[in-house]
Amino acid sequence: MPRKSKISLPRYLKLREHPSTGQIRPRWELGGRGGKELRKAGFHSMDLKDEAGDWLTLGSAMEAAKVLNHQVDLWRAGEAADALEAAALAGQKQIGTRLGQTPTREVRRGSHQLLVDDVLKEYLGREAFKSLAPSSQRLYQVYGEIFSIWLGDIGFRSVRVRDAEKLFSRLLDVGFYGAARRSAGAETGGRRKSWHENFLNLPDAQKDQIRMERQDEYGRFPTDMPGYTMAYDTFRFGSRLWEWALDYYDIRDRNPFSKRGITAPGGRKVLVTPEQMAAIWQAGIEINRPEAGMLWALGIHTCQRKSDLTDITWRLQTEGRYELTQKKTGKRVEFECTNLLHRILEEYRDHLQARGFTPHPDMPIIISSRNGRPFSHINTASDIAREARDRAAEDNPALGCQDLVLHDTRATGITRLFMSGNDTVRVCAVSGHSPKQLTTIWNHYLVMHSDFSRDARVNADAWAEKEGILY
Repeated sequence: MPRKSKISLPRYLKLREHPSTGQIRPRWELGGRGGKELRKAGFHSMDLKDEAGDWLTLGSAMEAAKVLNHQVDLWRAGEAADALEAAALAGQKQIGTRLGQTPTREVRRGSHQLLVDDVLKEYLGREAFKSLAPSSQRLYQVYGEIFSIWLGDIGFRSVRVRDAEKLFSRLLDVGFYGAARRSAGAETGGRRKSWHENFLNLPDAQKDQIRMERQDEYGRFPTDMPGYTMAYDTFRFGSRLWEWALDYYDIRDRNPFSKRGITAPGGRKVLVTPEQMAAIWQAGIEINRPEAGMLWALGIHTCQRKSDLTDITWRLQTEGRYELTQKKTGKRVEFECTNLLHRILEEYRDHLQARGFTPHPDMPIIISSRNGRPFSHINTASDIAREARDRAAEDNPALGCQDLVLHDTRATGITRLFMSGNDTVRVCAVSGHSPKQLTTIWNHYLVMHSDFSRDARVNADAWAEKEGILY
């Protein structure tokens, strides 16, 4: 019986058969040691499909693979960047001609054909990223989503300084747009990137109008406008992303996001007043979610971040003190139950018992008052806390509760500790800061209050009188 002739496939071309339909699915796949070298240089494996998304025929796939392999050969030969760029474009046209179509995207080859989306995927998939705290990972993913929305389909090496500055301006526009929509009662859908998606789909004329309104009200780069901190942090993420990519892909380009002269925000420092806290507590009762008000109160009286609040158990009340390992920093902190917090916990306990839930020392303080179960994620508890805040803002519009966020409770608690006469060492023992981080505390948590200047005057008078100083 004659042997079947074997087709000689171009290098890196793999043919895989669908298990049920038997359809051949060609793929240009960079495997083995040589493939690892090419991937590090910026090449990528890819499915070989036409513009409509259908798999190429065998003949067309072989032609496409030859063009891609030709680019690899040019790279191995050490051709200059300009020559490689020209070869890539020529190869793209060649594929388009032989397949009877015009490709909508460049054939990705080396660092010259990397898209920002490609770099983001590599950056957020590295092992170092997976070792970050879950809260930091989620925040970086949000930054990555925002970058993907605005720059994802742009070539990485084609992003210039003017693109970075334009992006920062767009981020400010989105912050202004989102604040205006929230004031009008619009919902975000629980996703930070929703405002960016909505803004991107607006007509250009409306985007320009929003920018003009924002600049008229706040100026060009206002540090005090809504959304500035998010825009600044996203921009800094871009700087770190480019710094890493330039080193990882061994690219000798400048970082378009570095040293742009953009002023860092001073940090959000908002004091939750006793009147606001009382309104939020009452609102939590009215919406039948007493845990909402307790979450705000617990943040103030323990000075902990919201990611740690749902882990605190009733041992804080039964034993009078509590030790906690902070999720963000891994630091061990200790705090005690004040008389005021003890009274608040007693009131909260009564609400839980009225719903049939009896707290015990190992039960988390913050539980769902509907089923008695702990919250699986802080974001769920935060959503309920926002419901109580919004209700308080609706019932008491003059108090300004609508501008509060749950993290303000940490700044409030730290400020209260200083106002009550505690020194930096004692405050840091509760907050988890190091005493050498006094600048961080000053910039991000300590809300300046008239009591500080009054106490300074009283202390100065007492000292002068004790020392007998007349002038």
